[in-house]
Amino acid sequence: MNDKSKMLPDSRCLNPKGVIPSKAGTWVPIFCANCGKPGGMVPEHNMTFMFYLCNVCAETYGTIANTLMVPDEVYWEQVRLEQEQKERER
Repeated sequence: MNDKSKMLPDSRCLNPKGVIPSKAGTWVPIFCANCGKPGGMVPEHNMTFMFYLCNVCAETYGTIANTLMVPDEVYWEQVRLEQEQKERER
């Protein structure tokens, strides 16, 4: 897929500022694809594309067709429950 065929914009900057080097790799900032609000950091290594909407824009414009949207709180609760389940199975 070439850059012109992407349907969604990339939420990373072409020339990012505020990059954080670490032992785990380099982390680059991301921004809301709609309003530009900062959205945290993502690992640069093996990342070819990143699309991010802030909570306000996601609530205002709805979900993107054929994508999965889960609030962070729900996702991390599911991760915690899975980890507890695996611990009980040991």
